Amino acid sequence: PRARRVTTGPAGLALRLHDGVDVDTVLTLTSWQTSMLALQADLLGLHALGLRAVVCETGNPPVHAEQAVRDGVWEVDGAELLRMAAGLNRGVDADGVELGVATSFRLGARFTPGAEDLDHEAARTVAKVEAGAEFLVSRPVFELERLRDVVDALDAAGCRVPVLASVGALTGFSQAEHLRHEVPDVVVPDEVLEAMRGAGDVPDAARTGLALAADLVAQAADVVEGVVVRWSGPALPGLDPATAVARLRAAAGTGARVRR
Repeated sequence: PRARRVTTGPAGLALRLHDGVDVDTVLTLTSWQTSMLALQADLLGLHALGLRAVVCETGNPPVHAEQAVRDGVWEVDGAELLRMAAGLNRGVDADGVELGVATSFRLGARFTPGAEDLDHEAARTVAKVEAGAEFLVSRPVFELERLRDVVDALDAAGCRVPVLASVGALTGFSQAEHLRHEVPDVVVPDEVLEAMRGAGDVPDAARTGLALAADLVAQAADVVEGVVVRWSGPALPGLDPATAVARLRAAAGTGARVRR
């Protein structure tokens, strides 16, 4: 994950949540800064501690000026990490040596509906499924057309794995504008940008962002199997993270989509 300063590693937090909350914890494991041998050891250790759901991706180093970018290892990309983890599930390590006991990870991968070359992104996503991904998680989306295109390409290729859309509630116009112009491969449509422009300041802007996210979640029920909620809004009365998640969950409805 990109960060301005050194932060707590996600594995420790995932394990803490796994032990303390009665819900599955999904860990994102990035490979750019770690060797194949170390990644393999990390996975085996996480499995021994009870963690089962892992999203594999290459990742990116921090790019902020106040902290120098450390050179990465770049030995393994996300697809190779998936293949290695899928091998552990079959009971063999990266060198083909048999393990005493096979792992039982549920492996996921990320894809980017906002990619400039959507055909190439769809092909990369299919390759990740072929490498071992059992579910897919999108980068943040604020419209469904491009997400639908990738899902249709997966269906055409016979990749019938669950797809989860990452939906975030915008908190203000400046955030929407930043995402549109400064964050690669994130598409913020004109109508969303204008809605946030007219929403004013917090808390009205945060409420507008949450309403837009709820509408998107409701529409996504016909496209994907689930939603990953991203909330970074203010903790205001009636507008705290728990309330936001509950509203977006209600918008999703109770029907489960099944692609055939």
